Amino acid sequence: MKPNRSERSGKQAGTPSPREVGRAVAVVFLCLLGITASVVPAAAGTVSNQSAVETGRHDVTATVPPDPPSDRLGWENGVWYNESLDITRSDGYNDSELDAVVARTMARIEQVRGLEFERTPPVRLISQGQQRTETQEQFTDVNRTSRIALNTQYEALLLINESTNAVESQQALFGGGVSGYYNTSGRNITLVSPANGTLQLQEPVLAQELFHAQQDQYFNLSTNISTIEERNARNGIVEGDANYVQYLYEQRCQNEWNGTCLGYNGSDQQQAQEPPANLSIGMVQLYLQPYHSGVAFVRERQQTGGWESVTDVYDQPPNSTEQTIHPDKYPTDEPTNLTVPDRSSDSWEPLRENGERITGSVGEAGLFVSLWLPSFESRMQARTDQETIIPFRTHLRVNPVTGEPKRPVTYNYDHPVTAGWDDDKLVPYVSPGSNETGYVYETAWDSAADAREFRDGYVQLLEYHDANAVEGRANTYRIPEGSEFADAFRVVQHGTEVTIVNAPTVDALSDVRKPSDDATTGSSVDSSRPTATENESNATANGTEDPDTTTSESGPGFGLGSALVALAVLIGGRFGRSRR
Repeated sequence: MKPNRSERSGKQAGTPSPREVGRAVAVVFLCLLGITASVVPAAAGTVSNQSAVETGRHDVTATVPPDPPSDRLGWENGVWYNESLDITRSDGYNDSELDAVVARTMARIEQVRGLEFERTPPVRLISQGQQRTETQEQFTDVNRTSRIALNTQYEALLLINESTNAVESQQALFGGGVSGYYNTSGRNITLVSPANGTLQLQEPVLAQELFHAQQDQYFNLSTNISTIEERNARNGIVEGDANYVQYLYEQRCQNEWNGTCLGYNGSDQQQAQEPPANLSIGMVQLYLQPYHSGVAFVRERQQTGGWESVTDVYDQPPNSTEQTIHPDKYPTDEPTNLTVPDRSSDSWEPLRENGERITGSVGEAGLFVSLWLPSFESRMQARTDQETIIPFRTHLRVNPVTGEPKRPVTYNYDHPVTAGWDDDKLVPYVSPGSNETGYVYETAWDSAADAREFRDGYVQLLEYHDANAVEGRANTYRIPEGSEFADAFRVVQHGTEVTIVNAPTVDALSDVRKPSDDATTGSSVDSSRPTATENESNATANGTEDPDTTTSESGPGFGLGSALVALAVLIGGRFGRSRR
């Protein structure tokens, strides 16, 4: 890898994690294809009746019973789920109006999910500009170890090239697409308004964040998470449940609640803008996985076993993205516990913090996105003759008649080339005294055939980026200088495992990882592999967690829109609805 990479700011898992990003930045991108707004929730997500939009008032006419003698489902803080609210939206929300909206939204969530709120979390409403400022303040003072780790993780997937700053990509992601989040540390909610003037809120967004507060009350969302894979696996239930609840909430907004849910006025909505240049579509799609696969996972359980079946999952959360991508594998198909032995020379060493190796994992979801991205890029570049590894439309679930994204699950992460995943672990390496970096990326598969299929797919990914086989070096490839991923790679299958070694030069590959006897053929199992590694952990630069991951300190609330406008164009147009 290039020496200048380590000068970029980033963190392993990279920048401050959502836990660090205000200990709150949440990663709920119910970002459907074709959102016509910029990186905020906008017109496509509006749920309000015409009279409310025209008058700036919201007045629900309904017959409600008197207050009950004690708390009950569908009634919170003196407000029934179908009670009239007299709110003047044109001048924003005063404290009493916001309290009333929060109370009725809580009562409505109780009607949807069947759980009683035990407390009311504080809710604040801020502008998108303030959100960007608060996010930027969190993406500072990132040390060199963390910068290397983050960039290495995304470069190993060939999602972010050596001229791109992965930290800036994450900052664009969190700062420009957040529509709301729940902070488990402070047990409070922040809603982000995209309005240029008067602050507005969207009731379904508030509903999801309130449900995160309810999840925290019942299931304790605080947990230690070390890797991207652990984050996405855990969020398969946390975000899957929350986004499914929001979807059901929106359905009631349009039906039995008669279009009475609060949304944005037309004047509050921003026009579509180009996504930030440093925003990585691959990073976005990796973060999206729990909010689509997780919803499908939860919906199936709820429809077959009721909400009790969903609630039971919190006692045994999915331990891999594989289990939410393939619900039939939950909870019995446990990942292999991979170890990565250190076989580097004296000129290279594993990246460490406080004496512990830093490692990463992205799971089946990350490898799927890695092998899918070329099809997206090929369409963007009109490279119609480019053979793709995972076809573009494999990732997208759209109505074949209307071309609109399917709801509530738009993105698919299942393809044969990655479906045999059993574990993955990445170890960054550094050359002491220089800025050069490399990595060893170990992957495990259910069978030798699955391993071969992935190996072939990864080689095809290298070839997409102009890699050439190195003459006289088996399983070795070189992406030439001038290309965005200019480096050397060795890709070897040994039985059910595939090992990818990366270094700045072909000769340095053997210094990063000395080949075993089978490396020249890639045909036999490496019997020299130890069963454990010394002093290994998934620690980050601060020795506690992977800052690139979303921990349960944050409840998602992203409305990342224009980042994926290109996807909508490619599948035939812009859609009239979006959800965050």
